[in-house]
Amino acid sequence: TRIVQASNPGLKPQYADNFDATVEYYLKPAGVLSFGVFLKEIDDFIYNSAGTIIPPGSDNGFNGEYEGYELRTQANGGFAKIKGIELSYMQQFTFLPGIWSGLGAYANYTKMDIEGNYGAGTAISLTPTSEVPGFNPTTGNAGISYIRQKLSLRLQYNYAGRYLTSYSANQSRLIYAKARPIFIFKSEYRISKRFDF
Repeated sequence: TRIVQASNPGLKPQYADNFDATVEYYLKPAGVLSFGVFLKEIDDFIYNSAGTIIPPGSDNGFNGEYEGYELRTQANGGFAKIKGIELSYMQQFTFLPGIWSGLGAYANYTKMDIEGNYGAGTAISLTPTSEVPGFNPTTGNAGISYIRQKLSLRLQYNYAGRYLTSYSANQSRLIYAKARPIFIFKSEYRISKRFDF
């Protein structure tokens, strides 16, 4: 593949100031509805860097080897600001009659807007599709559950939007993860206090 993966021992630690505010409303007989906003300000954020081509010459960092290969490593960015909202809902329908009292539902949604720069002196206004690697601008889950006595069943839909995984100054070498919808089914049967299947 003509790719060299290398560590970067010169990485600096990243620092963040986080501000969060959440309002919760508790539903009867068992549930909660919440809304939250957050702000994260990150200095020297660490990101995956791709797209650098290893030059020729004995001083290319690899004793003259791997000329023309793509170098992938980690680097420190400059400054990033992440603003977002979080919505969450969870409820057990214990008020339903008979076996239906074991039903429950839950959902959550997170939306982020990101802006920042890569420490090169030029601020970059980043789009909702996220140009800061590793930060997914849109995620969500929704599911139903059934919990009764020793049996527990859950069916969940998970969505993660398209986001950047590796940054490159060369736009054609940006690496993205595709949007990913997934269905997950979980089941559990409790045999005793110590064992479940």
